[in-house]
Amino acid sequence: MNERMKDYIDKANKMLAERERYIKEVKKWKFDTIAVHGLYSVKEAIENNQGAIIEPIFLSSAQAYRDSDEMEVAQAYQIPTWAYTRIHNPSLGYLEDTLALLEGYGYDGETTCCVTASGMSAIASAIEPFLVRLTKNGNEPMNFAASCHVYCGTFQLFNVRIMQERGIECRWVTDPNNIDEWASKIDKNTRFLYGELPTNPGLMFFDLKKVIDLAHENGLPFIADSTIATPALLRPITYGADIVVHSVTKTMTAGGFSITGAVI
Repeated sequence: MNERMKDYIDKANKMLAERERYIKEVKKWKFDTIAVHGLYSVKEAIENNQGAIIEPIFLSSAQAYRDSDEMEVAQAYQIPTWAYTRIHNPSLGYLEDTLALLEGYGYDGETTCCVTASGMSAIASAIEPFLVRLTKNGNEPMNFAASCHVYCGTFQLFNVRIMQERGIECRWVTDPNNIDEWASKIDKNTRFLYGELPTNPGLMFFDLKKVIDLAHENGLPFIADSTIATPALLRPITYGADIVVHSVTKTMTAGGFSITGAVI
């Protein structure tokens, strides 16, 4: 590694340290202030974006580098980079930062976010890592438990795409307020518990904390779809949920002018 590469890495580490400091500062702000500004600061506006008071939209497909040394350390993941918009770009980053901070508002731990092309892609991205076959022959049974009161697209994904087409059992909970029914669906091959609240379109609720505690007692993650509530009204992570998914298409876009999802 030459001196120029080391210099790029040193500068990146200083930038990351400053980012962590700023995140701690921002987490002390009020919810509405975070919703408006996210992590976009006056300093970034002036130094990086010609003074733009609102985060710019980056339409470029790829990122330029100063020289081959910077590209080498970037492609080795030794400095922050977005490289190619299919992987990431600053516009996505602004949204992810804001959603992670809002969903984690009032939570002492760290929250992170990955935005997706739609709410359904967010749900698929959240559950798929838990549905990987663990043995080479791939014959062990798998299941997961979910409230049956879910968005129609979620029901189709779980019931048709996963259960009927792939043979992975979705154990539907007909009364999500009955904790014993949730418990009856869990065995050694259960991978996660899943619930949506309030539901779309029925606006049904259940005791979120009880179900999360049950999941954790059995060593399972709990995944919550909190699309309709948004972080303004409900933050499942503060109750112990491990993953929260959103169809940002719905209430968070205000006017239905875009399709986006988020895994937090």
